[in-house]
Amino acid sequence: FQYFLTDSFDSFASPDPQEQMEKIKNITVIFVSLAAAMWVLSYFYWVLLSNFSLRVSRRIKEKYLAAILE
Repeated sequence: FQYFLTDSFDSFASPDPQEQMEKIKNITVIFVSLAAAMWVLSYFYWVLLSNFSLRVSRRIKEKYLAAILE
């Protein structure tokens, strides 16, 4: 399996397998970092969207109640 993975990176082909594995590790770290950043940003997006929707719904309910009581 290791040779299949390393042979799939033809543009990084080098005679030294250790150098090739180091390049693959660097690419893997970049992808994991991007995934973690996307997860954190999507969590903040979800929190902000939830907070915004709760404020809007509360404001609509207050105005609806005020309109009924007038």
